[in-house]
Amino acid sequence: MKKLFLAILCAISTLANAGEWSSDDEKLYIASQIAIVADWSTTRYAARNNFSTGIYETNFILGHHPSVGKVDLYCIALLATNHLIADALPDEYRTYYFTFRLVSHGGASMHNMELGWKMQF
Repeated sequence: MKKLFLAILCAISTLANAGEWSSDDEKLYIASQIAIVADWSTTRYAARNNFSTGIYETNFILGHHPSVGKVDLYCIALLATNHLIADALPDEYRTYYFTFRLVSHGGASMHNMELGWKMQF
C-alpha cells in the first residue's frame, strides 16, 4: 500500500508547476501519469511473479523478462520526466504528447490485465 501511495503521489506531484498549461493539458497530464502507474503496477506484478510461460514484456527498453528493480527504475523515470518533456514542448504539441503517453501506457496496462497480470504493487 505504501508503494501505491508513493506512485500516486509521483503521478500528481508536479502538477503544481503546470499553471501555464491549458486545462485540457492539465487533465491529460494527470491521465497520462495514472496510465503510467497502471502500466507500472501490472508490469511489476509480472516481474515479481517471473512472467508466465511463453509470455514476455514487449517494451524493448525493459527487455523480455525485466527484474522488479528495472521495472521500478524505468517507470519512476517516466513519471519524473513526463512533466519535464511536456513542459519543454511547444504548446501546440503538448496535447499530442500526453495523448501518446495515455494511449500507449493505458493500452499496455489493459493488455497486461488481459494476460492475467494484476494491478498490484
